[in-house]
Amino acid sequence: MTFLKANSQRTTLRGTLRGTLRSSSCLVLATLALIWAGVTEAQDLDELEMVTEDAYQEKEAAILEAKDIQARVRSRRGELERAKRNAKNAEIRTRSAENDAKNRIANANREMERIKKQIFQLQADQAKFEAQTIKYGEQIQAKKAELEAGQKILEETRQKTMAAQQESTQRLGQIREIEGQMDNLRGQKDKEQVLYDKAKRESKESEVRLKTVQKRAAEEERKTNAEMEKLRIKTQEAELATARRQAQALSVSESSQINRQASSSAGGGSAAGYKAKSGAGRRPSQNQLTKDCVLRASPSSKATILAKLKRGQDVAVLERDGGWGRVKGPNGRNGYVSRSCVP
Repeated sequence: MTFLKANSQRTTLRGTLRGTLRSSSCLVLATLALIWAGVTEAQDLDELEMVTEDAYQEKEAAILEAKDIQARVRSRRGELERAKRNAKNAEIRTRSAENDAKNRIANANREMERIKKQIFQLQADQAKFEAQTIKYGEQIQAKKAELEAGQKILEETRQKTMAAQQESTQRLGQIREIEGQMDNLRGQKDKEQVLYDKAKRESKESEVRLKTVQKRAAEEERKTNAEMEKLRIKTQEAELATARRQAQALSVSESSQINRQASSSAGGGSAAGYKAKSGAGRRPSQNQLTKDCVLRASPSSKATILAKLKRGQDVAVLERDGGWGRVKGPNGRNGYVSRSCVP
């Protein structure tokens, strides 16, 4: 009984140990269970070691199996992810294909509409072509009638042409005679052309000589103008010198006349002497020219020009006689100006 009880306890312990090792894989609990069961025999320890070894092997096998299962699960998950991606790609391709199909159908519909319009246009063009064909047929008939009339005219023209050919044959003889005359005229023309070319060359040479003469004449004219300008300047200088001498002579004669008058009035009494003195001591009046004037050597519009005076210049008016006034210019020169310049 004791042995059976011990065996039953061992069996129960082994089952408990295996269950414990399989469920929790805890060797410490198994050892405590053996101690609690009171296993003290060496045989029980051997059996315990064997059971522990079996439990370890079963544990390793379970771990390997779990790893294998985990690997298969990962593989299945990867396959599932790939299947999902493939499904999504297939759905995208399906949608793209549907869109392409819709676009193609829409394009086909538009093309059908365009073809229908072209058919309608072709039918309209065909109707126009038929109408134009009828019109052209009528025109062809009219042209045929015109052609027949033209053939009649052509026949008449041929007859006229035959007569004209005969006449032209006669005129051809005349033309040949005229050509002979023309040849003679061409010979004369060639001779005249030679003479013309010679005359042309001589004309060109004459033009060259003429240009040379013109250049020389222009040079001579320039020199002559320069000399004339110098001569004009000298003439003006001479006229100015003459005018100065005339003015000086006039001034001297006036001074002499004044002296003679003074000497003649010296013995005529106190009143006459007083008048002579007052007349001799009269000072000339200062005036401004009212316009541009010309200072001349004598009271004449043809007299020599001494100077040109500007409006506003101050002059000393010595006397006024008729349409002229004798003045002393700004440069001290005496002469005559128009009375309108010194009113």
